[in-house]
Amino acid sequence: MEARSITTGISAQIAMKLLTKFFTLCCLMICVGCMKPQLINPNDPVNASKVDIAQLKISLRNAYETLSARVAKKQITEEESKRRLKAFANDIVDHLDMNKLPSDSLSEYGEIFRTAGRWELSAAAFYETIKAAREPESTVYATLRYAEALAHLGKVDEAIKFSRQTFTAPASAKQGILLAVLYEIVPACQGKGKDMELAGLLRDAVLQHDIATVDEKSVEGRAFLMGKRHHMVNALKLSDQLETGSGTKV
Repeated sequence: MEARSITTGISAQIAMKLLTKFFTLCCLMICVGCMKPQLINPNDPVNASKVDIAQLKISLRNAYETLSARVAKKQITEEESKRRLKAFANDIVDHLDMNKLPSDSLSEYGEIFRTAGRWELSAAAFYETIKAAREPESTVYATLRYAEALAHLGKVDEAIKFSRQTFTAPASAKQGILLAVLYEIVPACQGKGKDMELAGLLRDAVLQHDIATVDEKSVEGRAFLMGKRHHMVNALKLSDQLETGSGTKV
C-alpha cells in the first residue's frame, strides 16, 4: 500500500510538471503570435510611407484599370473615373513622408503627384529630376513634366520657356515634345493672356515632331509614324485658332 501511494505521488508530480510545461509553452506561443508583425496592405493609401515606389505604382495602375473597366461597362463616366483616380492618388500623397522620399525615385513620385493634381509637389519633384538627368530622353521627359506643372500653377511664361528648352535635344529624344505641348501644356495655359505665344510654341513644336527620329522596326516607332501627321495637323489647327482668338482646348 505504502509503495503504491509513493508511486501514485510520483506520478502526480510528473503529471503536474508536464502540465506546467505545456501551459508555459502555450503562453509562449500566444505571446509570439501577438508579437508577429501584421502584413501591410500595399493597396491601402494609409500605408503609402511603408511600401516602395514600385508597389505604389502597381496600386495606382490597378486603380486606373479597375476604373477604366467600369467606364467601359458604362457603370461610371470618364469624368467620374478621373475624379476617383485623382482622389486615390491624393490619399496616397497625404500619407507619404515627404522627408524620406528616395532621391532616385523622384520622377516616379512626381507622376503620383501629377495624377493627384498636386502641382507644387510635382514641379519640385521634376525640377530635381531635371538636375539629376544624364540622358537626353530623361531630360526632355522631366522638363516637359515640369513645364506642365508650371502651366497648372499659372506660370505660363516659365512653362513656355521650359517647353522650348527641349527643342535643343537630339532628334532621337524629340518624340514626346509635341504631344506634351499640344495635349498637356498648352491646354493648361490657354486663356491666360499668352495665347499668341502659345500659338508660336505649337508651330515650333510641330517642327520638332517632324524631325524626330524613331526606330521604325519597334512597336513604339511604328505607332509614332502612324500618328505623326494626325498630331501635327491638330497642333496647327489649334495654333491658328489661338492666333484668331477662337482657340478651344483639345
